[in-house]
Amino acid sequence: MLRLFHNALKSDLPFPMSKALLDDLELTAYLGRYFDNPVPFITCDAATIRERNAVCEALMNNESLTAALQRLHNASIPLLETASSVESEPIHIMNNMIGVRLFWDAAQAVMQSIAACGPLPPALAKLPEQLRELLGERYPGNFIEAWDTYASGVGKTGSIAYRVHFSDELTIDAIALLDVNRKRYVSSTLLNRLVNTSNPMRVDELLPLAYQIGKRFSHMEASTLERFGHSVWQMLITQTAAARSQLSVIERSIADDIRLFMEELRFALGMVRYAQAIAKHSPNTCYAEIRGTEEHALIVSGMVHPLLAEQAEVTANDLSVHHGQELILLGGVNRGGKTTYLRTAGAMQLLFQLGLPIPAASARISPASGMFSVFSREENTALSQGTLGRELSEMRDVIAALDENGLFMGNEPLSGTSPMESYSLSRESLCMLKAKHARGIWVTHLYELFEDVDRLNGIPFGSRFACMHTEAADGERRFNILPGIPSKYSGARELFASYS
Repeated sequence: MLRLFHNALKSDLPFPMSKALLDDLELTAYLGRYFDNPVPFITCDAATIRERNAVCEALMNNESLTAALQRLHNASIPLLETASSVESEPIHIMNNMIGVRLFWDAAQAVMQSIAACGPLPPALAKLPEQLRELLGERYPGNFIEAWDTYASGVGKTGSIAYRVHFSDELTIDAIALLDVNRKRYVSSTLLNRLVNTSNPMRVDELLPLAYQIGKRFSHMEASTLERFGHSVWQMLITQTAAARSQLSVIERSIADDIRLFMEELRFALGMVRYAQAIAKHSPNTCYAEIRGTEEHALIVSGMVHPLLAEQAEVTANDLSVHHGQELILLGGVNRGGKTTYLRTAGAMQLLFQLGLPIPAASARISPASGMFSVFSREENTALSQGTLGRELSEMRDVIAALDENGLFMGNEPLSGTSPMESYSLSRESLCMLKAKHARGIWVTHLYELFEDVDRLNGIPFGSRFACMHTEAADGERRFNILPGIPSKYSGARELFASYS
């Protein structure tokens, strides 16, 4: 079976994560540009991440190989579509013939492109051997000869061309198919009408074909034209039927062998399109250094959210989560960039675990065993639970699912109640996260939580906390996130003054 990646593309078990994680990180639509559904491909296996990094980097550095693989992907689509077809009409058989030949040619192009490349990662270096084996096993030894017999000229520019021999009575003695182009064959009004015996062609419609074969049919009656159209149809059936059974065997055997490969290839080409986009927009890109899970590392310099990287000006920030500083308590002024910082940190981890380069200057990241978010949201009056009830339920489920290698992202959680109750619930939740040895970021406006950090760190087990904040200078927000405890009023006085 043809494979692109040595390591499994998808795990048998889904990656543990919150249902709303991609939405919370504002990655749903962004990743949707490049992948049909990225969730099944999130992995916590370091070897898989390393292999994807190597493949993505190699394809970014070899445009001709990427183009050849894109051609192979495109050629595989009609092959897979027609593999299960039971159609026996000529147009469908022509489509099948074209798919079989296009896949053959595209596979040859990939092998030639890889031969012209320098050193490649094993996943790509072994591909020519796999393709040669596939073509040798699935295609008959006389495939090219059979192709020339039944579909000579397929792939060249132009519509179908015939060579027709007429008797003296203007009946068809023989017809040979000389040239086929799939798109023009399907869309050609002339040919659609030619094979439609229920609506035979008019004389003026037949004239272009008549000139091609050196005959003029302006004097022919409708019954003769109908016989002509019917005869062409029958000759096409005869011409293509001989190849049908052999083509079916080739199509279905190849389709069975390439289904998983096609999924891997779509993902690899999506990786390249993503990498090209962030290389164009982001001030820096890198492949994160993969660290062991025992380090609990999410250490990133110059990180920006991939969506913000598309803007003209964006503030890059640093993040340092590691063993001995696993949990970050983040506060500061309103609209100062706290939520964006949280989303960016989560995006770095998730993009890393897809095996993708990240928009940052440098990074050292440990794979997370799961990723969980609890974001404050507006109350949904259609639900039986209020805001606080929903948040408590989410927090309970997240804490239960987290282990010491999981990543938590909280954006003002448990805020759907009074400040005093919110503080009490938040403090208890932080204690449970600490006991779980979890790592992550908790964004809050509750200054009292920052005052508790020393006491929480005094507990001689579990995760340790660090404080960060965003500040405004002279009322101007610079969106820099800095170490330290935020101002006690977090911009409240400034906001009040603006309205007074």
